Amino acid sequence: MAKTPNYNYLSAGKRKGNYLRQENELKRVKAYLAKHNATGTMVSDALNIRRPNMTRYKTTLEREGLLKVTHRSACKATLHQADYLTCDPAIIKILTESTNAAPSQSRTIPTDGPPDLFSLNK
Repeated sequence: MAKTPNYNYLSAGKRKGNYLRQENELKRVKAYLAKHNATGTMVSDALNIRRPNMTRYKTTLEREGLLKVTHRSACKATLHQADYLTCDPAIIKILTESTNAAPSQSRTIPTDGPPDLFSLNK
């Protein structure tokens, strides 16, 4: 059985254009976060990138080990709690060493129950 030719050559060019745009945006995000400490929304606003794409780029860079979360606080753009991100290699090295040196014990569940917060104010 003969294979039918693909006459949809315009969509192939469109897909290639999207791929190139995404690669360009990913490079811009990485370069921006190497110089700035910002949330995803702040980056998407500064670089004029759609927020869902920024989330995808964040995941890609995290998997490659090129992006780390520095802290969590109120975003300057939305005023909601958000993760502040960085691609600065020096900061990533410090964050990686600090997490490898002393594993956090805050993830362990206490067996005697939650602390009494009201007794702290007395």
